[in-house]
Amino acid sequence: MKAFLADMLTGRRVLNLPHDSASWTQTLNDTDSVTVTIPLYAASQDAAAERLANDARILDLRNTASLGKTVLVVEDEGKLVGGPIMERSYDSATSRLTLTAAGMWSYFDHRVLLPPAAASKPLVKADGTPDTSLDMHWSKVTWNTIARNIVEQAMNWPNGHVPVVLEEPETGSSEVNYTAVDLNIVGEVLSNITERENGCDIMFVCQRQEDGLGFEWRMVTGHPLIQAAEHKFNANALNPGLTDLNSSETADSLATRCWFSAGKSDDKVLVASAYSTLLTDAGAPCWDMVNSEHSTVKILQTLQDYATEAAGVYYLPVSSTECKIHRDYLTGIARLSLANLNVGDLMTFRTTGDWFFADGEHTRRITALSASEDDNWITVTLGDVFSTVTIDEREA
Repeated sequence: MKAFLADMLTGRRVLNLPHDSASWTQTLNDTDSVTVTIPLYAASQDAAAERLANDARILDLRNTASLGKTVLVVEDEGKLVGGPIMERSYDSATSRLTLTAAGMWSYFDHRVLLPPAAASKPLVKADGTPDTSLDMHWSKVTWNTIARNIVEQAMNWPNGHVPVVLEEPETGSSEVNYTAVDLNIVGEVLSNITERENGCDIMFVCQRQEDGLGFEWRMVTGHPLIQAAEHKFNANALNPGLTDLNSSETADSLATRCWFSAGKSDDKVLVASAYSTLLTDAGAPCWDMVNSEHSTVKILQTLQDYATEAAGVYYLPVSSTECKIHRDYLTGIARLSLANLNVGDLMTFRTTGDWFFADGEHTRRITALSASEDDNWITVTLGDVFSTVTIDEREA
């Protein structure tokens, strides 16, 4: 793997980063992560390690790898993953510096959903009432564009224009209001959009700038899913394309009826629920779930969308499948570059004679990818693919 440092505001002033260990993880609808370890001293009898440490010391990493202003990017067989450096630690016993970066989504986890005018105007009037002129409203657009506009607004603040490339706006029928005094966090609002019934997947994909002299992050949204391709592999003992095929399931979120409540910002209480008969039709008793995480929602239909989305998912136990793909198998037999294996893609694997999985094909969605420079295996995390189900909605 190659590793680079760059200026966070421009994505430029790129430095090649000498290192002896690197790993990365990409996650759907969440922030990515990168960890790189750099030797700053090596014994003179190890010429290669000493040369690596000397090159690292020349970079003055105490300043050039500063937190809050520098991005760390790794390149693994054409795939770029990176974002702002969030942690930095030095171990004097091993003379190694460890840098940990999160994806560009993490930057918006540290931005408040407010218009730029709030930089010079109080959110609350002298009489103690909120200044509603700072509230935000978008209508006649898609949720993709609402997510886009939220990020664009954050970037329009002074010194907030990080190198994120936005999609073109879309017209639609969605409408939303955000109250300034709620001090919503941009990253949390984006996460909420991915959970809505009519919401969308969201990713910030690292790429090189057009002239190749810097990095930028392309904001990508799905309609509603980000799904670029479908890949097929064998998971049979005699012809394994996948190995270490593991599965876990939990009933913690199992529900026939999902209740959602809101009303944090005013005296109006909102409650919405949605019901699916699929679980009880299969012979199970009724199960309930209650969610009050969207307490700032003021529009009942918005709350109903969250309930309906949940009822269309949690009629089944939440399951996760994990497997590994060898790099040589991926590029050789499968003829697939790592750069073209992406979160959001569908993966179909065929099993025969497995002790747990039934014989036949199983289709899952890639929800995370991770790899290490020290390992020839790509770890793939897979989530369920849900069919459209009939949901009974009830508002209270």
